[in-house]
Amino acid sequence: ARKTLDSILSARRRGEGVGPVWKAFEELLRETYQTTVRTAPDLPEPDYLMARVERARMRVDSAETFLNKALSKDPNYAPALYEHLVCLAYKGYSLARTRGLDNLEIGQDLQRQLKETAVRLEAVLAVKSEGVNESQRRVARAFSAYVSDRKSEARLLFEEALRIDPALVEVVEGLAWLETNIDELERIYSKALDYDAGYTAFWTARAYVRASRAQAQDK
Repeated sequence: ARKTLDSILSARRRGEGVGPVWKAFEELLRETYQTTVRTAPDLPEPDYLMARVERARMRVDSAETFLNKALSKDPNYAPALYEHLVCLAYKGYSLARTRGLDNLEIGQDLQRQLKETAVRLEAVLAVKSEGVNESQRRVARAFSAYVSDRKSEARLLFEEALRIDPALVEVVEGLAWLETNIDELERIYSKALDYDAGYTAFWTARAYVRASRAQAQDK
C-alpha cells in the first residue's frame, strides 16, 4: 500500500493521471489488503493505508469508509484520526466554497465533528505521536485552533507546516480557508500547483477564484 501511495502521489504531483498507476497496482493492493485483514482483523493500519491511497486518488468519501473501519478497531489510532480530520476539513472547505468567497462558514454539524476530532487527536498526540510527522502535527494543531476560533494561531501553524512540507494539500486548503483576499487566494493555489500539478481541486478552485474576480469587476 505504501508503494502504491508513493507512486500515485509522484504521478499526481508531476501532473500525470493517476489512473494508469492505480491500474498497475489495484489487483495486488486489494489482494494484499484482503489477506492482511483476514490474518490480522483487529489491525487498523491496513484500513488506514487504503484510506490514504483513496485520498491520494482524490476519493474522499471512499477514504472515509476505510477510516471508519480503522477507527472502529482503534479509536485512538493517530494516523487514522489525522486522516479523518483532513477529510472532514476537505468536506467543510468544499461546502463553504460553494457558498461564495464571502461566506466560508460551514454547517454546525460538520463544525462539531471537526472540533471533536481535532480535540481527540490533540489529546492522543500529547501521549503518542507515532505515525504522524512534524508537519502533520502542526496541521492538527492548526485545525484545533481554527475550530476554537483562534484563526491567527491557525494561520501561523499552517504556514509553519507548509515550510516543512510544501506539498501537503491539506495545508494549502487550510490556508485558503482562512484567506479572504482574492489575489492572495489565487497566489496560494498557483504556488500549490507548482508542487502538485495533478491535484484537480486546486485547478478548479483557482478557476473559481478567477471567475469570481471577473464577476466582481463586471459589477
